[in-house]
Amino acid sequence: MMNDREKTTVVLAAVAVFFGGYLLGAYRWGSASEDSASASRQNAHHHDHGVIELSNEGRIPRVDLVVHKDAMSGRNLEIVTENFRFAPEHASSEHLAGEGHAHLYLDGEKIARVYGHWFHVPEPGPGTHSVRVTLNANSHQDLAVGGELIADTETLSIAEP
Repeated sequence: MMNDREKTTVVLAAVAVFFGGYLLGAYRWGSASEDSASASRQNAHHHDHGVIELSNEGRIPRVDLVVHKDAMSGRNLEIVTENFRFAPEHASSEHLAGEGHAHLYLDGEKIARVYGHWFHVPEPGPGTHSVRVTLNANSHQDLAVGGELIADTETLSIAEP
């Protein structure tokens, strides 16, 4: 029978293996040259699904991105919303006012689709990084007001180790 410390070690190892595989496929933190990072920023919407304009809606969604340093590693992103409900059960279906999901970008490159208010990311490499979140309809279209995407961006400055 395993003691609590051994159980914790096994759980942490399983989480590390899962996220390690995910990160290898989804993230390129700090590995891109400045030229490729610039190209990624310019092509951030190459998978563009369109925009839904909400200027005439009664309850306009809002989003605020808050970055918290995780005590163990990386950053915890808190996605604070108003007039918006995360609805993973309706992903890839028709637009319903006031619900959907978020898209998360690092240095202009989409890295994840987010279905809740919290998301953990590993620490990016040294340098200055832009983390952006957009609110999106169930149908993946960006939500906008007055032609401006409903989004928030934070800048991370990571020192050399």
